[in-house]
Amino acid sequence: MLSHPVEGDKYKRNIWTLKKAKKELRPFTTSEKADSHPRWSPDGKQIIISATDHPQPELFTNSIYSVTAQNGSMKEIFRPEGPFGIIKVSPDGTTIAFIGSRTDGPTSHDLFLLLLSGGTNRNVTASTIDRPLNSYIWQKNGRILALATTGFSRTFYSLSQDGRVEDQKKFKVQPGSFAAFQEILVFVGETAVRAHELWISSGEGPIESITL
Repeated sequence: MLSHPVEGDKYKRNIWTLKKAKKELRPFTTSEKADSHPRWSPDGKQIIISATDHPQPELFTNSIYSVTAQNGSMKEIFRPEGPFGIIKVSPDGTTIAFIGSRTDGPTSHDLFLLLLSGGTNRNVTASTIDRPLNSYIWQKNGRILALATTGFSRTFYSLSQDGRVEDQKKFKVQPGSFAAFQEILVFVGETAVRAHELWISSGEGPIESITL
């Protein structure tokens, strides 16, 4: 089953689901809130979204909600103080991660973790990396692989859930989008004189371009 936000009028943007086998499209949320960034929980019982009932981007009015798959009921989990984005759910379904700001802006900067059951969010990179995060992914072992801007380059950091840096990698090309499986890291990279290509790192030896 796929999910994607669909826009109606100016202030209403709900989540719809599509059952691929039956080609059945139906609304998943029907509230007056503007919904976005849907993420399924691993068990398929809920979707985590960012939503607001009074869209004003400059005022940071969005909150993080869970939506029950069975009946579409919404529950507010947390409202960050400033801008945030890139919400993802941990592989075990217990924790939400997002890139947010330390106060009220002006941009999202650090990685925050929050229990899906609610509570206080934790900024896990402010004291360990202290660099703007570009993106991140959860890994199956519960660790987090994050890409951060360090000066004029970008560095990969492998993090525990308390923010401890367990490993870091910097390459001769500037990484962008990436994916990882065990020790294999694949990313889109470029240099000042070389266009975007797909690169692979196996953890040993130099990285290799796998596109022409």
